[in-house]
Amino acid sequence: MGPNGDGARGVTLVRHEDDRARQKLGALIPRSLALPQGKALAHRPQRSLLAVAVACFCTIVGTSLWYAPALSSLRLSDLLPSGGSMAALLQFDPYSERAVPFVYGPSLVYAQEAPYETLRTELISAGASFIDLDAVSGRVRAFVGGVVEVDAPLSSLPQSDSWCALEAGVFKLEAKVAAHRSSYLDVTLPDSLIWQGNRFLHGTPVHGDGDEVDSTYARDCVRVKSEVAEQLFSVAVVGMPVVVHAPAPKVSVSSDYESKVADFPTPYYLVADVKNDTILAVGERHTAVPIASLTKLMTALIATEELALDKRVAIEEPNLIESVMPRLFDRSRVSVHALLELLLLESSNEAAEVLAGAVGREAFIAAMNARAAKLGLRDTVFVDPSGVDAGNVSSVNDLWWLTRYLALQHPFLVELTRGTSTSAGAPDGFSDVANFNTLDGVGSFVGGKVGETEAAGQTSITLHWVSIGGEERLIAIILLGSQQRTADVATLLTYLEERFGQ
Repeated sequence: MGPNGDGARGVTLVRHEDDRARQKLGALIPRSLALPQGKALAHRPQRSLLAVAVACFCTIVGTSLWYAPALSSLRLSDLLPSGGSMAALLQFDPYSERAVPFVYGPSLVYAQEAPYETLRTELISAGASFIDLDAVSGRVRAFVGGVVEVDAPLSSLPQSDSWCALEAGVFKLEAKVAAHRSSYLDVTLPDSLIWQGNRFLHGTPVHGDGDEVDSTYARDCVRVKSEVAEQLFSVAVVGMPVVVHAPAPKVSVSSDYESKVADFPTPYYLVADVKNDTILAVGERHTAVPIASLTKLMTALIATEELALDKRVAIEEPNLIESVMPRLFDRSRVSVHALLELLLLESSNEAAEVLAGAVGREAFIAAMNARAAKLGLRDTVFVDPSGVDAGNVSSVNDLWWLTRYLALQHPFLVELTRGTSTSAGAPDGFSDVANFNTLDGVGSFVGGKVGETEAAGQTSITLHWVSIGGEERLIAIILLGSQQRTADVATLLTYLEERFGQ
């Protein structure tokens, strides 16, 4: 649900020296490692109205959305014709009442037909070169200088739980690879156009023996006929915009109950129905406190948006963090997929630093904070990719927004936290990865992340299938500052059963 509109909230400050990790595996980080100071983020905009205006800031009223992307009005100036640069596309911020530079990335507003059509029309009128990927109508078009050069149907789209599931937005074409060999998929993707790290548009996948995949193969990304992929590849220019019109997740919205759980020992908790966007119980909702390794959920999101899963990342000495159970000291390169497993299952700080280092540590942390701002997480600040520093803070309300976004738009990451998407069979995979996220005696667990430091206490985001009113519902339970995480989760599950189970 949207924010209450109240004022700024306090932030708990804890010295770095007091924030010593308790976890046994992958928990230590050198004290000599310099960490940047976090900065306050802007307030979350109200999500009941989304406005998009091009040229003269013409306003289009959007429908109420399930999360709050920090997207407002758009103004189109002259686009550079070479490569279709979006450098002059400005974004008007109604809260600061000024135009700000356009920011590429996911924007749920483009799941709506009117804003998408308006932007596309203005790009064509301005003579821009861009890729137009309309997953709703099932077509892809390539425009060069405002003139359509390729117009063809899509052969298939990635499944909703795929690692390359589509999000609406405007992205920058990052790379062109004539024959991308994916070790993760064990196929070659011909004439691949790549954006947002793991989003590919490509021709019919080919096995190692040269045979095309059969009709049952469904693990690839956005597929077109091979001749269409070749045409798109020939006109595409790295750096040009990719406008994606994709449907928003289908949800129904219910009223919040927002009950307090009597005598509950932990002040920071939230219980919510993921699909219905209904908060069932909540404590201190907006207080920002240390979150420990829950930070790694944002780390995983940024990694999948910046790095291909099958990219083999160099393991460099500056990124080898002290750990009780070192994993990477004898490796020269490890795939992003294998690193994500270590990150999300064993809560590996090594993996967090290596992933950040592959992008550039400071740039990676900046991307984490920028993504938080775009998602409307106003109580959230990240200062490292692992969560070991007490400067990584958030509220249960912000973590609920992040959890629901990941569950609906990036379920692949949720599957990783469950331990069901393994790289054990891959050449650089790990066959003995432990899962720290499971809770003893809690059989309803279907994914999530836990963390623990002295400053944060025990923290967790866990997802559960719970029977409510005779229907199985996906429930999120978020805890911060707990001293008895498993018991607290069990208490909240009992509360749900007693109040809503019949």
